Amino acid sequence: MPWYTHFFHDPLTCFADMQQKFGQIFAVGSPIPFRRKQRKFVIAFGPDNNRRILQDTETFRPGSVSVRGPRDSGLNRIRVGFSVAKHQQDNSLRKIVLPAFQKNAVQDYHADIVTLTNEVLEHWSDGQKIEIWEQMRILSGNLACQLLFGRESLEDSRALGESLQQFMQQSYVSPASLRLNMAGTPYHALVRRGEEIASTIQNMLDRRETSITARSDVLEMMVRTFQNSTDAEHIPDLVGPAAFLFVASFETVANAMTWTLFLLAQHPHIMAELFDELQQVLGGEAPSTRQLAQLPLLEATIKESLRILTPVPITYRVARKETELNGVQICSGDRVMCSQYVTHHTPDLFSEPNRFNPHRWFSINPNTYEYFPFGAGPRSCLGYTLGMTIIKVSLAMILQSFRLSVIPQTRIDRMVKLTMSPKRGISMYVHRQDRRFEAVPVKGNIHQMVDLKQTESNRSSFPQVKYGKSKFTRSADTYGDAA
Repeated sequence: MPWYTHFFHDPLTCFADMQQKFGQIFAVGSPIPFRRKQRKFVIAFGPDNNRRILQDTETFRPGSVSVRGPRDSGLNRIRVGFSVAKHQQDNSLRKIVLPAFQKNAVQDYHADIVTLTNEVLEHWSDGQKIEIWEQMRILSGNLACQLLFGRESLEDSRALGESLQQFMQQSYVSPASLRLNMAGTPYHALVRRGEEIASTIQNMLDRRETSITARSDVLEMMVRTFQNSTDAEHIPDLVGPAAFLFVASFETVANAMTWTLFLLAQHPHIMAELFDELQQVLGGEAPSTRQLAQLPLLEATIKESLRILTPVPITYRVARKETELNGVQICSGDRVMCSQYVTHHTPDLFSEPNRFNPHRWFSINPNTYEYFPFGAGPRSCLGYTLGMTIIKVSLAMILQSFRLSVIPQTRIDRMVKLTMSPKRGISMYVHRQDRRFEAVPVKGNIHQMVDLKQTESNRSSFPQVKYGKSKFTRSADTYGDAA
């Protein structure tokens, strides 16, 4: 099987096999034949290579393996994403929206997080069967719409959000799929969806150029920044960044919450300890932003989930110029990849890497190139603080109100495109919180990523107990950034 067929079918298994065969860095040929200029793919592992690739923005720019569209198409406008605009080589769009994602601003979103989480939970009932990935996508999608497109009606922003979700899933395809822009082909449908999304976002930008309302959002912040400078003519360039911001803020949060709820359901002893902590500090209420720092086990649990089932498992870069990386020659235009997932499952960095063990975070302090679920270097995810706040607040509310249990023998396989998500979702039963936590047997390649055998064989359940003093007393700041 050619490497690229293996890669697009299952990139994480492909990486594991190639690392075992070739070592920490290797180059392979382009998957696209008959190109005028052949480019190679360089795949590198380990913290030192991660640091060079992610830190050296002069040599490596952001890139992806998403399919290109016709010239001047909406597909290409969206694909540009969050790259530095051509006319602003020294003034990244990141700086424009950064204030909306900083700690002080995130506190203003707390009420929306609580309200929208309650809206989802109001539809859950005792004994109900739900698809948890779908539910977390609804929650995170609503939150992303509120933050980015809050000036729009909720119905319009949700419709755009759903279209962007489908666009993202369709756009990361194997290069073996021919780009036939003919009616009835997947590529033609993708191009049409790209045009619709670009047109919708452009209309939103136009409205923000001509009117100011009391209800602002991130999209308006971007427009106002350009209007107040000499760059107003480039406001249409914001279509791509706006689309990327939505996808980045919604998809990673949805996957992180889904995987965390799954891991807790399958590790009843950890779930019991975490429930004690939540009850002691919160007493059944939603956490305030101040109380989040009093929940160290919650943060350790989330960090461990982000390590073992990393929502974004691979980072892509493109070489801007000829260079050399750890003995491998790289030419301008070559694609370079490193992997959060592979790094996070390296035994030399994390003992028993396939074991879900939140307690490890009370004794380890990996650097940002050993543990980087939200990226690292100058182009790391600026939504880290907001994302962690959403995950903490929403999970604390869910776990205090409901006990979630995976339906026995559910098949759970990963699907890796831009992010890593459960291929068929994860079906669960919802129960009013009764503290009867219990693991169940599941199928699928989830077992390649997480050691569940011992947990499932024990199938430990926990009866109702009185809540004692929590033994987790350190500040969250001792083992990571608090939200």
